[in-house]
Amino acid sequence: YRPIITQISRWDRLKGFQPLLEGFVHLKRRLKKGDIADERHRRRLEIARLVLAGPDPASIQDDPEGREVFDKLRESFRALDPDIRKDVVVLSLPMHSRKENELMVNALQRCATIVVQNSLREGFGLTATEAMWKGVPILGTEACGLRQQIRDGIDGRLNPNPEDPEQVATFLDEMLANVPARERWSRNAQKRVHTEFLVFAQIHRWLRLLANCAEPRTGSARPAAQSQTPPTPI
Repeated sequence: YRPIITQISRWDRLKGFQPLLEGFVHLKRRLKKGDIADERHRRRLEIARLVLAGPDPASIQDDPEGREVFDKLRESFRALDPDIRKDVVVLSLPMHSRKENELMVNALQRCATIVVQNSLREGFGLTATEAMWKGVPILGTEACGLRQQIRDGIDGRLNPNPEDPEQVATFLDEMLANVPARERWSRNAQKRVHTEFLVFAQIHRWLRLLANCAEPRTGSARPAAQSQTPPTPI
C-alpha cells in the first residue's frame, strides 16, 4: 500500500531525472517542517517511494552520455540523508532479453501510484502513453509531445517548470493528496489512449484523409481564355 512514484526513461539529462529526485527530497523534507496538517496524508508521504528506472547503460554502446547521467544520479543517491535514501531506488534494467525487459517495465508501471515523465524536451512519450493505457495517473510536462498527449487536469497534470524541484514537489504533493482526482485522471487517460493513440485511430485518420483527397473539388470552373484574332501581317 506504499505510494510509488515512478519514472522510466533513457538515462538522458533532458529526461529530468535529477530535478525529479531533488523534488522528491523536497517533498520528504516538508514533513519535518510540520506543514502537513492532514494526518492521513502525512502518513502517505512518510511511506512514499521513488523509483527511477532506465536501461543498463553498458548495453547501449552508442550513448556515452547515458553512462555519465546514470553515474551522476548514483552519486546524488549516495549523498542523500539515510532516512530519505531508503525510500529511493535507482534501477538499471537488464537488456539481454527484450521480453524480460518489457515485463519488468510493465510491472513497474502497473505498481506505480503516479508515473512521472519529467522531460525538459520530449516527442511522443511512449512510456507516458503506456502508463495512461494501464490507468495510472501521469505527471508530465509542457514539452511538445507530452502536452499533445496529456490534457492538464483531465488526463493528469502538466508541470510547466520541470527543472524546479520545489515545483515538482508541489505537483507530487497535490496529486498524492487528491485520491478522487487520481482515479478520474486514470479513467480519462485510458479512454484518451483508446480513442486517440491506438493503431485503429491512425487507420481512421488515414482513411479520412484519403477520402478527402478522392472527393471531387467543388466550385466554379475557371473561365476559358478569350480567343484572340491573330494580327494581320503587314
